[in-house]
Amino acid sequence: MPHALDREELLPAVAFGGVRMPRPRSGAAPQSLAVVLLAELGLAPRAWFPSAVLADLLHDLGTTEAGARAVVRRLARRGVLEGRRSGRRTEYRLTEAAAVALARGGRAQAAFPRRAEEWDGRWTLVAFSAPQDAGTERSMLRARLRWRGFAPLYDGVWVSPQEPGDLVETVVAETATASLTLFRAEHLPVRDAATRDPADVWDLDAVGEQYAAFLAAWTPELARARAGAVQGADALRGRVAVADDYRRFVVLDPRLPVRLMPRGWPRAAARRLCADLFDALADPTLDHVRAVAARHGTTVDVRLHTLDDLADGRVVVAAERAVR
Repeated sequence: MPHALDREELLPAVAFGGVRMPRPRSGAAPQSLAVVLLAELGLAPRAWFPSAVLADLLHDLGTTEAGARAVVRRLARRGVLEGRRSGRRTEYRLTEAAAVALARGGRAQAAFPRRAEEWDGRWTLVAFSAPQDAGTERSMLRARLRWRGFAPLYDGVWVSPQEPGDLVETVVAETATASLTLFRAEHLPVRDAATRDPADVWDLDAVGEQYAAFLAAWTPELARARAGAVQGADALRGRVAVADDYRRFVVLDPRLPVRLMPRGWPRAAARRLCADLFDALADPTLDHVRAVAARHGTTVDVRLHTLDDLADGRVVVAAERAVR
């Protein structure tokens, strides 16, 4: 089975509402694995996982026993997890802020093909400058903009066809020293002058190759899953890995309507493949999680969501309602 985590990740290390998500790294970084796992298993509801169960599930994803314990401690310090005592057990779940941040990110991942078709022809631009000694903050701002589908039109001017949405709350408000200006505007080509079309900032050939690799890697796995050949820990690994592999397209794809993309643009095919594999692996993943919990004499209230649940906002609503 292809393992999408054996690559340089594209999800930035972001901090929303006091939650500092771990910085993804090359290879199967344990903290990133844990966040993806909990985003798939622990969002709605925010399920409590006994530490031993969580460690076993992380072990299924390739984390050592000692590494799993260290990951849980670090995520708790970051504000991603909260803990409690239940009898002789220690249990962990996502914090409210982490659940909301992950649900919103999941919605962006699941809904971007549909939202791309709703483009009104205008661009969102963010112009910013930061002091020379604010290199870390500048890098974080660029990472947040990249995750939100922006790309650099010029140095300090980033562009996206998507509406600003909660950009102010999730990006601008997290910037302490940089100066920013936000625009929503149309592109006006200048005759007889060297101009740059905003759509040209994306390398469509390279993105198309990424889509082709995704389809080639996961299409055989969908056939195996539908035939019932993917069970147990393999089902869990597959569901986590395909979700993690697919999310790169939120960053790579320019999110323009298909009519403006090269003929045969594979955005819809990749989204359909991810959704179908998600569904095909749902039951065996649930069976495996319950079996792991049963080995430790307990249960975990896990209810898996679909990509449509994420795209339609049902998971975001549930997560936000929990914090009111």
